[in-house]
Amino acid sequence: MKRFLTILLIACSFHTFAQLESGRKYLNDLCSERMHGRGYVNNGIQNAETYIQQKFESFQLQNLFDEEGSSVTYSVNTFPDKLQLTIDGTQLTAGKDFMIDAISGGGTATLKCIPFNKKDLQDVCSGNNISALKEKYKSKYAQTCLIFDETDTTLTSKQKEIINQWITIDLVWSEVYSIGAIIKITNQKLTQNIADVCGNVPYFIVSDKSLKAKNIKSVSFDVTQKLETVTTNNICYYIDNEKTDKSIFFTAHYDHLGQFGPVTYNGANDNASGVALMLTLAEYFQKHKDEIPINLYFIAFTGEELGMLGSKAFVNDHLYMNCDGCDFVINLDLVGTGDDGICVVNGKVFDKEMSLIQKINDENNYFKHIQVRGEACNSDHCPFYMKNIPSIYIYTKGGTQAYHDINDNADQLPLTKFNELFNLLVKFVENYK
Repeated sequence: MKRFLTILLIACSFHTFAQLESGRKYLNDLCSERMHGRGYVNNGIQNAETYIQQKFESFQLQNLFDEEGSSVTYSVNTFPDKLQLTIDGTQLTAGKDFMIDAISGGGTATLKCIPFNKKDLQDVCSGNNISALKEKYKSKYAQTCLIFDETDTTLTSKQKEIINQWITIDLVWSEVYSIGAIIKITNQKLTQNIADVCGNVPYFIVSDKSLKAKNIKSVSFDVTQKLETVTTNNICYYIDNEKTDKSIFFTAHYDHLGQFGPVTYNGANDNASGVALMLTLAEYFQKHKDEIPINLYFIAFTGEELGMLGSKAFVNDHLYMNCDGCDFVINLDLVGTGDDGICVVNGKVFDKEMSLIQKINDENNYFKHIQVRGEACNSDHCPFYMKNIPSIYIYTKGGTQAYHDINDNADQLPLTKFNELFNLLVKFVENYK
């Protein structure tokens, strides 16, 4: 008996190790140099698309799409080459000392700087209309770099909000002010984003930790910026069960920020982790398809970082939804940790499914805590939910706080509870009715 138990424990350990090993390999591949951050420079997102499709093909799953019908076309503001900023003779490092705002324009110049002073603040915060401000300041900012110090403790939160709106809504797009550039000094983490539009003015966010002094005199910059029109694809493969028309969809977005000049944002947790888990589940379920009581679909979405463009296209095209019926969607995004448990968005909305998740966790002690949230439109489950399709979004909690920054890399992502979440989802499918 002891020998049998020992063999059983070894077999279970090997099974657990195999899932984590597969997940780690997929994660490393999706964050490798050839993926270029799965963004829109150097064909990063196209390389990721090809890799994921090849993996599904190697598992011998069925492809939902024909050669047409899975594509999504949209615009992206990119920074494909130079991204340099020098302040008072000191060259700063992109990603570490500063970042470029997602809607920024490009250009090359050396400019003197003027601070956004108290009198300017009074005008902006007083509620004066934009046309009046334009008339007053159209010459003041001409061919200069405007410095806005967001760390100024004399400003209220509301004042900062108004000023930020004025900068991003008006100044960056301005053809009236003839402003040369904008720098915002911040003490917040540099969290990079991506946009589908671009302004006319270079706009930099600079960490106050990188500055010798905040009274900046001059700046030089060289920024290559290009608004691109791209076509990328949603990827959907499935495992068919002829005995039922019920289906569960596993979804995860594969796009990330990619390259900004010399900096690559690899997006290990966001969302190579979700794709890695989805691939691991697909591989496992295909090997055990005779034991699965339902149809399973695995969808890798494009364009999430630009506003869930891929998932919106999927649910808004009736051809895409011509499946065996979508009974439930489980969206996986930011699942690379788990020290503090998991969070289930929409868990309060779908009691039956949430009760099953809780039951499985109680019986197996996978997570010390499951946070159950109400509805939130914060990932690719949302377009399904807006079409009245039952859907939840699972993310892990605790561990690394890297997000949309240069530290979200594969070698720094622990996959702490990868196996536990994998096993919970397998048991969920096995027990879904």
